[in-house]
Amino acid sequence: MKVRKTWKSLVRRPAVRKRAAAIKRARRPVRPLTITAGPPEESEFDSNPWLGIRWKGE
Repeated sequence: MKVRKTWKSLVRRPAVRKRAAAIKRARRPVRPLTITAGPPEESEFDSNPWLGIRWKGE
């Protein structure tokens, strides 16, 4: 049986990283540009435990 790779090692591959970035972009809620106050949209992804990846750390 092959050892399953961890998410971290998968994300290091450029193709997987690109796909992950595309998924992240698709899941980000689209907000009107008039709203400038408040935290950036990505803060939700940093603290989201379900994603299991710290995007900013890469």
